[in-house]
Amino acid sequence: MNSTGFANVKRRVIYRNPKTGAFFVKTAEGLKRYNPTAKFRMTNNGKTMRITMNTRNNVPNKIRPARVRVSEADAKRRAQLRRANNRPNYGVMRILGGLRPSMRKIRSNYGKSRNMILSPGGTTFFKGKTAATRALKKRAGQPPRRNASQNLINAGFNPKFVRQVLAKMKASGKSKNAYSKTTGKLRKN
Repeated sequence: MNSTGFANVKRRVIYRNPKTGAFFVKTAEGLKRYNPTAKFRMTNNGKTMRITMNTRNNVPNKIRPARVRVSEADAKRRAQLRRANNRPNYGVMRILGGLRPSMRKIRSNYGKSRNMILSPGGTTFFKGKTAATRALKKRAGQPPRRNASQNLINAGFNPKFVRQVLAKMKASGKSKNAYSKTTGKLRKN
């Protein structure tokens, strides 16, 4: 019977059975109650400290509480961050009281949804003010070159047989219409 260093709501110490690994507490009558939930952690000098969001991950999963209250210090820090982010003046702002101020640059179109324009290659999105101009510049250039295998795939050929069909087309000089799209073999006419 090993103590885990945690206690339940009634501040009863949670033990662990070394053979089975089961967690339990002893009731006032001395009986074992299994599957307790930890609410406190025990310090070295025997005091009990409430489990908070910061210390919750140190508790074993079987006895870890689902939710714990946020400590007062964490609540104050979160409130400060919330106030700083909602402040209309975004110049120099203090995130935390003791830290030096940090510079933060805000978009000129803050609060408006931005258009996302697909690039000509189809792989990236352009965002922000220059999206349309960048996309137009890219489209104004030469159209992207496609290789012969990509043309066959776009025509509906099975990608497994594209290389075989290309080799046959080069050797025989016949067009792609002479080959089956599913098997890649020469069609019988």
